[in-house]
Amino acid sequence: MPEVDAREAPATERTPPLLSTRELGWLGTLALVWAGLFHFYGNSTFGYVDTASLFAWLANAYDHSEGDQIGFLVPFAILGVLWMRRDELALVGRRPWLPALGLVFLAAAMHVVGFVVQQPRVSAVGFALGLFAITGVVLGWRWMKATVFPMFLLGFCVPLGQMGDAITFPLRMVVTTLAVGFCKIALGLGVLQNGSMIYDATGAYQYDVAPACSGIRSLTALGCLITVFAFIRFKTIWRRAVLIGLVIPLAVLGNTVRIISVIVTGEVAGQAAGAAIEQKLGFVTFLVALAGVLAAAKWLEKGEDAKTAAAAPPRVADSTPVISSRPLVVGGVVSMTVFLSAAGFLANWSKIQTLGLPGVRISTEPIYSAVSQTGQAGAREIAGTNSIFLPAVLPGIVSSPIDLSPSVWMTLPRDTTYGQRLYRMPDGFQIQKTVVLMGSDRTSIHKPEFCLAGQGFAIVDSRAISIPMSEPMDYALPAMKMTVRAERRNAAGEVQAVEGVYLFWFVADGKIAARHETRMAWMAKELLTTGTLQRWAYVSCFAVCPPGKTDEATERIVKLIQKSAPQYQTTPAVGKPFQVENVPPGVADAR
Repeated sequence: MPEVDAREAPATERTPPLLSTRELGWLGTLALVWAGLFHFYGNSTFGYVDTASLFAWLANAYDHSEGDQIGFLVPFAILGVLWMRRDELALVGRRPWLPALGLVFLAAAMHVVGFVVQQPRVSAVGFALGLFAITGVVLGWRWMKATVFPMFLLGFCVPLGQMGDAITFPLRMVVTTLAVGFCKIALGLGVLQNGSMIYDATGAYQYDVAPACSGIRSLTALGCLITVFAFIRFKTIWRRAVLIGLVIPLAVLGNTVRIISVIVTGEVAGQAAGAAIEQKLGFVTFLVALAGVLAAAKWLEKGEDAKTAAAAPPRVADSTPVISSRPLVVGGVVSMTVFLSAAGFLANWSKIQTLGLPGVRISTEPIYSAVSQTGQAGAREIAGTNSIFLPAVLPGIVSSPIDLSPSVWMTLPRDTTYGQRLYRMPDGFQIQKTVVLMGSDRTSIHKPEFCLAGQGFAIVDSRAISIPMSEPMDYALPAMKMTVRAERRNAAGEVQAVEGVYLFWFVADGKIAARHETRMAWMAKELLTTGTLQRWAYVSCFAVCPPGKTDEATERIVKLIQKSAPQYQTTPAVGKPFQVENVPPGVADAR
């Protein structure tokens, strides 16, 4: 009997059912159990949002990061794409595929590891992979191949938050530099740059290229839109890849045009007019980027239409595929067993996991007494009742406490503990010392690279060093040393160059590390092997100095560390084994 072209079949026979009742039943059941695992045992961090649900954690992450709010819309976009392609998907041959169980095991393992090491984003990726694997178990590899694109969009549901700064902050600085450079060279404007700050020599205007202007918000939104357009418009992989690869360059171009318009407006009409352009013309970024996408697509589409037209139309040999019961039942039962086993393991793990001891001394004095006076429901009780002990008086040095900014204690987890003092030498040289101690949520600790640059300090050098210590025993304290540079206005309004030295390290009970990567690796290993969450403290010292005086500033910071660290740092302790990250020596003994 000749095969019938699906396009010429009667309306009642042209499109078979998208999914059978049995397929829907298995898919719905497995997806519900899989989602239940992530709802009841999805999140092990309770600092920013006190919930065990990964979905509640995701919603909170979206609410507190404008760049990640697109995650609310992505599931609806995926459903829309699947609905638009329903006729095409109905023609895809479907048959249970047991090798997809390998992805089920991988997805469950990713979630278990993410839960144990306090990495909800790993769990979010595992959840997306698990949904994709379930479709393979029930519907087969052909269905998985046909739905790679909409499932790929689930990646935009994973919030980047501060992790996105590793990508977006350099772009923010690039946008600032390009905009200022264009205005100076092409337009002849007397505009100056200080980090992400833009201002003119007369003080008529000053703007900060904020993350919302050139950061993660425009990048993720453009990335999602361009990805959808690339997959819908083109069939060839290389054309899709080229178009998606234009996301970052087009985001930079669009934001540069926007900032240039802000500078020009500020020059002509003043600060308020430029600020209005900055706040109300955010769509300029998207207009420039989308124009670039359309132009690139016009060039890339050469030869694509002919290839698409020549492609054979999809056919289906049997509009009512026969689904074998045995593979379907085996795949479904095994998947269910994996999900329930993961839930049982995490339920038990939650009971035995403990919080380690701190590596610094805690004082009962509050770091910010006004916390209890704010009347806000989100006030940080820990900050109002405890602090990290820092010695008030050292030989030849006096100090004063530094109050904690409300913007800090309202942002970080509730059980974060702080310590801040400003140390003054007899000649007026000052060193700011800060300690941030995490509680049950590791996200209390942030990287310094981005905040330093955002305050106008360009990092000109970064290296690992060791500081010789003699108390409570001889050892080398590992630390990171950053040399920074900036321009500041003096009392007369003149712009002067300044430099600074920033030293920091991390300490927990029995461990000292200089690098974030080492600290995270040790923490993950401890959680996986013993179930103990190491309680790390982030210790930093910062001093500003005249240009060319960073070596002298480093020596004075080292002296302060050698005098003060034994008084507040409980690691290492005499007679107790400890682990110190090995770093090359870089500081002479300043004792």
